[in-house]
Amino acid sequence: MTTRRNYFIIRGPVPPNLFFDRREEVEFLKRQLEMESYGLLVSIIAPFRFGKTSLLRKYISILEKYETVIPVYFPSKLRDDPLGLIKIKLSEKIPEANNILVDDRNNIAKFFRRVNKLLEKHNLWVILVIDEFQNIPRVFRVHGYVSKWSDEDIFDFFRGVTEEYQFGLIVSGSYIGRLLNAISIWNGRFIEMRLGSFPRGDSIVMLRTLFEKSGLKVDDEIAEYIAMSAGDHPYYMQLFGYKLVDLGKINEETLEIAREFVMNNILGIFRKKYREIKKHGKKYIDVLTRISRGATSISYYSEDEWEILWDLEKIGVVYDYKTRVEIPDKLFERFIINVASNRRTEGILPEYTTEYIVAKDLAYREGFKEILISYRSWGPFDIVIMRKLGQHKGIGIQVKSTTSDNVKIYKTELERIIKGSRELELMPIIAVLFTTKNELKYFIADENKTIYHVNEGARRLGELINHYI
Repeated sequence: MTTRRNYFIIRGPVPPNLFFDRREEVEFLKRQLEMESYGLLVSIIAPFRFGKTSLLRKYISILEKYETVIPVYFPSKLRDDPLGLIKIKLSEKIPEANNILVDDRNNIAKFFRRVNKLLEKHNLWVILVIDEFQNIPRVFRVHGYVSKWSDEDIFDFFRGVTEEYQFGLIVSGSYIGRLLNAISIWNGRFIEMRLGSFPRGDSIVMLRTLFEKSGLKVDDEIAEYIAMSAGDHPYYMQLFGYKLVDLGKINEETLEIAREFVMNNILGIFRKKYREIKKHGKKYIDVLTRISRGATSISYYSEDEWEILWDLEKIGVVYDYKTRVEIPDKLFERFIINVASNRRTEGILPEYTTEYIVAKDLAYREGFKEILISYRSWGPFDIVIMRKLGQHKGIGIQVKSTTSDNVKIYKTELERIIKGSRELELMPIIAVLFTTKNELKYFIADENKTIYHVNEGARRLGELINHYI
């Protein structure tokens, strides 16, 4: 019996040979090494499961190709002896490093001074690659080093090592607030890299490649659906693909099973995160909701709210890019919107049904590329396109399907659509898939009209909008 290997990885970091995207971060490291800028100070910042450790592993694989560099990887969670690791890696290139002893565990400066003399002698650099850098003081104390030093003392010592000796430093951390506090000792000298969702093209390449390696064929439409529904989040796409390979085939039934599998894995995490934020006060939820609805410029927020934005970044749900802010996890962003608009939180991952068909039609046939970014449930609308049209800030689309030649919108639902469009300043649109005719038609929502017939609708949203405005 042939055993199919599942190349989608949902436990642990992705190995370098299956690493996708992060081209900007990878190219940055390569440029620095080519310029012999070995005294690196780089921090990889991202919430859990955004691929920080995978990127660090990729970095290690790159660093190992340079003869002048000795990369030393510290997985802080394993609590290995940090000085022992440095000694082991150093002795692979310089055998005499085996003779370096730690005479006094409360005076580690002597150890680093001896190491640096060897580095200078052989024209080498050590680059420390430390996962969960904020935990490194605890690791030192576990092994009996500098037991009387504070956390700040230890981080300050690392600063001295990187400033005076031939040591570079690449760090990461999931607890963003603690990591930012740790690297603040360097007074802004760290280059901070914040990981976000994949570009759509890279998502498609990753999905195609991993499905093919796993023995399943996937067409572009399915790959596009998975990427869009998962918000191009690397881990959520891995979850989706893993379940489909586990099921052994890809069809509408297995897509729905996989969608529910992803949903069950993330909803509990999102609800817990939401409760934790809510404990900080209603203002935190209000600010987060405003960001999720498009208020991403810092100019939209008061000085008091800047403090809230800073706290939200430390919690790990917002990135602060100085002039703008964003929620890096697009599914959590959808979750916030659904909670704020009293919609089902289970709706953050669209089914492979009518909503996706409409979104795909708008994106590819009509060129509304914003749909790939702004696909979300918002108020009474299933899809929102943030494109300014006259007095409207965007377009709100309610999606329907029917087996007859017309669709009826009940008065209460129509009132919600019209009210929502006014509150959110959106143009109200009803998109109807007439399944027996295999036709998708668009209508302007009219508060006095409850029946919408196939022959009255526009084949293209663009035509309808142009006629309306």
